[in-house]
Amino acid sequence: MGLPVSSEPIVNPGRISGVARISPLKRLSPSRFLAVKACALREVWAADRVPTLLPSSPRAKLGMVIHSLLELAGNGQLGRSPEGRIDQTWARVVSECEAQMGNSWLERSLVPLSKTVPDFEVRRLRARRIAVQMAAATASFEGTSPEARGVGFEVWVETADHLVGGKIDEMRPSADGLELRDYKTGQILDADTSEGIATVKMDYQTQLRLYAALYSCKFGQWPSRLKIVDLDGREFEVPFEIASCEALLEEAYRVLDAVNKKIHTSRSAQEAVNMLATPGPSSCAACVYRPGCQAYRTARQASSLTGWPTDVFGVLQYVRKLADGRVSLGITTPTGSNTLTRVRNLEPIESRHPALKFLKEGDQVGIFNLRGNQQGSDFSESSMTVVYRLESA
Repeated sequence: MGLPVSSEPIVNPGRISGVARISPLKRLSPSRFLAVKACALREVWAADRVPTLLPSSPRAKLGMVIHSLLELAGNGQLGRSPEGRIDQTWARVVSECEAQMGNSWLERSLVPLSKTVPDFEVRRLRARRIAVQMAAATASFEGTSPEARGVGFEVWVETADHLVGGKIDEMRPSADGLELRDYKTGQILDADTSEGIATVKMDYQTQLRLYAALYSCKFGQWPSRLKIVDLDGREFEVPFEIASCEALLEEAYRVLDAVNKKIHTSRSAQEAVNMLATPGPSSCAACVYRPGCQAYRTARQASSLTGWPTDVFGVLQYVRKLADGRVSLGITTPTGSNTLTRVRNLEPIESRHPALKFLKEGDQVGIFNLRGNQQGSDFSESSMTVVYRLESA
């Protein structure tokens, strides 16, 4: 049996070599269950806090800010009447997030969030309204901790062996029992059904059903209702059956065990990557680790599927400075050796694209999050574009 793989890559701004460490998962949360099934590698790296290689979207960053604000409100840290403190708290949490982004060469160009998230002010006002409601409701839960009473905000639930667990946003008493409530900052409904009827996204339904099973494990009773709540305060009920919730929990155990067995039996970091990765258009599209995933590049080069991220890999043929000061790169890709792929209009600022300072003809390069037609040979920079020199395969 092999050992858990923990090699450290050499990752500097604009450069990637080696493979990030691979460690067993210590716990599986309901919010990450389906993500682990989609691609275990991404979740193993995330759980181990491996540094990301691509920026998170500004909307995702703002979603984290909103979640932090609601958590403070639910924990009673804004007081019962937070109107006088909530704007100050919002400004502080946003400032902390932007300071963290400003320290990252990947994300500093996306600051301030008020400029890069088009509906920033709308989302702020909606979050403010929910935070006020949560802070007022917290007063009715005072006296004991959420862990002890099983009601209130941020209620921790887990199995007896601690292998599956997470925090429920709110457990609220109602006329017919306890209501499990989960607050979401993004899109909740998925209209892509055979009947064309909008329903709560299956990921969210699965997440809430797993939380219900964990609540039963922790407190010995089942919620009467499961609800998703958006920033407008709209509530969407998720139907559930106890048997299906228990089956999900059993599946979570199997998934966790399967992932950790693959890690323990791997003889090298690259072998672990190959065993854990599940590359595909949907699983790779929003992955912030894909520049360091050889399995992604290999699968993409051999795939005829559409919907892959707009990335370009290959051998650098030239670096040219354009008349307006921007930079153009010419790249020969593995699947089109007779066609030169051009990436135009890259910002020449070193803090934005540090790789441009040291790239030279013949280098293996990867350019991620571009604008352009995936089937074409001309691309341009987006606000999320990142350039890397890659280790030769």
